[in-house]
Amino acid sequence: MPKNESAHYQADQFGVPYTFLYPVGWNVRELGENGNANTLITGPRNQADTFSAGLTVSASRSVTQTPAEAAAEWLGKFTPSRFTIQTRGPLPTTVAGRPAVEIEITHWMPLPLHAKRWQRTVIRQHDIFFQRGDQLYQVNYMATEEHYEACLAAFRNLVASFSFPEKSAHRATYRPATAAAARRCRSRARW
Repeated sequence: MPKNESAHYQADQFGVPYTFLYPVGWNVRELGENGNANTLITGPRNQADTFSAGLTVSASRSVTQTPAEAAAEWLGKFTPSRFTIQTRGPLPTTVAGRPAVEIEITHWMPLPLHAKRWQRTVIRQHDIFFQRGDQLYQVNYMATEEHYEACLAAFRNLVASFSFPEKSAHRATYRPATAAAARRCRSRARW
């Protein structure tokens, strides 16, 4: 059985250090300022070429909001809504040995965005919230219904490999790594 490749991401960008694995071939972008950081990882496009599967790790300073409160607030943005189909959670879990809260949301979007002729597209997302010090973290996975199960292993691998490095990286590093647990997205759909 061939091993699938993962890339190793490590950063101390914007004063927020963390590390994780993500699929080789997915694109990484970093945004942030003033102690807030976002790492955006985009994967394959759906068959209609209107949406990319994606992973996001966000960290923001929050002394007052707990992970459970952040999850409830995020769910509140989707319920009640004529776009929301289903929600699940909050459920307890752990990330990097820390208590966490996870939720799942299924909703629809008009895609392509801002088009006169759009189609109702089902989007599934999975979010996990946890805290370290004064940083509140949100790990998000979002994909169209057709790619959700196929790319879910990428999200699970990111969460399982997420850690806080002992020493500061002082810059982002991207190193390909072979990891048997990492899986590429596989689907019958073309991308």
